[in-house]
Amino acid sequence: MVADSLVLGILRATGKRPKAQPDDFIGLIDHTRPPSQLFIGAQKIEPRQIDYERLKTWIDFCQDKHKGLCLSPNAKPPPKFRVIDITTRRVVQAPKECNYVALSYVWGNPADSTNSGFSCVVEDSMIVCKALGYRYLWVDQDCNDQGNPNVLEKQVNAMDAVYGNAHLTIIAAAGEDSAYGLPGVGLRPRVTQQLISLGKTTFIRTFTHLQETLKASKWATRGWTFQEGVLSTRKLIFTDHQVAFQCNGMHCSE
Repeated sequence: MVADSLVLGILRATGKRPKAQPDDFIGLIDHTRPPSQLFIGAQKIEPRQIDYERLKTWIDFCQDKHKGLCLSPNAKPPPKFRVIDITTRRVVQAPKECNYVALSYVWGNPADSTNSGFSCVVEDSMIVCKALGYRYLWVDQDCNDQGNPNVLEKQVNAMDAVYGNAHLTIIAAAGEDSAYGLPGVGLRPRVTQQLISLGKTTFIRTFTHLQETLKASKWATRGWTFQEGVLSTRKLIFTDHQVAFQCNGMHCSE
């Protein structure tokens, strides 16, 4: 286990001070210190492994401590509201008081779907839901009635209620479309950090600030996905580098 560590900011050769933190900086990992001794630090992120217990801790803390900040609006769901039951992998009518996860992502070519009929990002999202203890996942392309224009219009007009009432929204902010998936969850690994060890001390390069990564993503260029992020109370954001959690009361990242 990597201990908490001291972070040394390394500015680029521009002579300018960053507003919050530099785009690139090096974390000094001190293996001789106990994990909780320091407040800030750099951490080695595993490219092919997500720490779901840590993600659960973020979500549970928000649910327990932010009752006045992060309550769902309890708006009326759209007509014929359906969700994916990840235990049966079928689209079903949502049960009453359904505790579901919503997915915000960039659509892709339907031909890019996996053999199961679901896109890669949906498959990965079902893995995340199962790991976090959720049974139901809502995905617009799969759950909205694409064959009934009248019902579809009402469902599209109720997107604020869908994302506002979701217990959690997964934001797929990596890649160009739904075929990319969620890095670190399925087959696609996350970007490997550069590091060097000198004796018992390890220097590790951390990643660009999350907000800068989001600004540069395809997800942020789409008007409706940006709206989905704004409407959602709790957001679990997947990038090529890390997973982050945002709600109305806090912001956590790996």
